[in-house]
Amino acid sequence: MKSIEESVVIAMDGSDKELFPYLPYILQDIWEIGTSSEVIIDLVQKHTKDYSKLKVLDLGCGKGAVSVKLAHKLKCKCYGIDAIKEFIDEANLKAKEFKVGSICKFEVNDIRLKAEKLSYFDIIILGKCYNI
Repeated sequence: MKSIEESVVIAMDGSDKELFPYLPYILQDIWEIGTSSEVIIDLVQKHTKDYSKLKVLDLGCGKGAVSVKLAHKLKCKCYGIDAIKEFIDEANLKAKEFKVGSICKFEVNDIRLKAEKLSYFDIIILGKCYNI
């Protein structure tokens, strides 16, 4: 298995794992990385009902844009995991800003290992994470 640093850099369309510690700086001005939150919200609304009972797992959540916007709009519970601490820190700040901190939680972890230990989610999002 590739290192988490190498896997994250590849998922971000990079090729050199030495970029890993610089990703927070390179992407500092971008909140929504990868998957469009609007597309995910539309899919959830199209295929589910009773949104407030939904439990969503967002693997490779980045800075939490999809989870935060989903929780804000649909009042569902979201749990995001990403390997970059600075991204998770920003996700937690955005959850507070959007007043969804009580229903939107984030964790720094390796999704390749953590996902196997999780259960009881209605929706699992794996946005733009190639080779995971």
